[in-house]
Amino acid sequence: MPWFATGTPTILTKLVKKFNMEPETFSTGFEASLGMFDAPTETARNPIPMLYQSGYLTIKKFDGYEYTLAFPNEEVRVGFCGSLIPHYAFDDVVANDTFILAFTRAMREGKIEDALIRMRAFLSSIPYNAEHKDENHYKTLFFLIFKLCTPYVVRTEECSAAGRADAVVETANAVYVFEFKLSGNATAEDALKQIDDKGYLIPYTVTQAADGTPKKLFKIGVSFDEEKRTIGEWIVA
Repeated sequence: MPWFATGTPTILTKLVKKFNMEPETFSTGFEASLGMFDAPTETARNPIPMLYQSGYLTIKKFDGYEYTLAFPNEEVRVGFCGSLIPHYAFDDVVANDTFILAFTRAMREGKIEDALIRMRAFLSSIPYNAEHKDENHYKTLFFLIFKLCTPYVVRTEECSAAGRADAVVETANAVYVFEFKLSGNATAEDALKQIDDKGYLIPYTVTQAADGTPKKLFKIGVSFDEEKRTIGEWIVA
């Protein structure tokens, strides 16, 4: 059994939320000075010292001035992301796992519509009295969900020449570019238009599958219904 499977300390996941650490940054690593990641946990101003001292983060690079801390391997990264789900959704582990399995199956079979329907149902099941949900909260949930659907490549705020796509999911045979909007600010059509206007798909037009054939490219504009607190509408093109 992996060492992290015995349970991620609740205090760690609470600290990640308290200090508004974006789980996405765990994929790229954290820049740190010696004093930052080796500081006493009781006086720490962010979760990095505790994450490092508990073994969840390790030193990946040192350039003589700055350290880069990251998860030691993919297994630990996935385990930690899984432990964060209850703190962004709910504590029913069985329900969370059931959703992840069904969602992963839909993605594996290329059924993006089914996957989004399942995500809408999942998000709508989060208790209404939970803390206020905004666009970043939903993007964080999206990221965590997809990270549990390994071996998919998931990136958020992905840079291109013209801007940043909210999320990019790359599977063995396809690339999905997502743009999110809150219903009070814009529509799914607006999100899709931004993908086109900014050319978010262009960097992936030369991406190939293992057999050398071009990967299928999809753009997905998503609007979150702020009143219902879940996905409202989406367009897949």
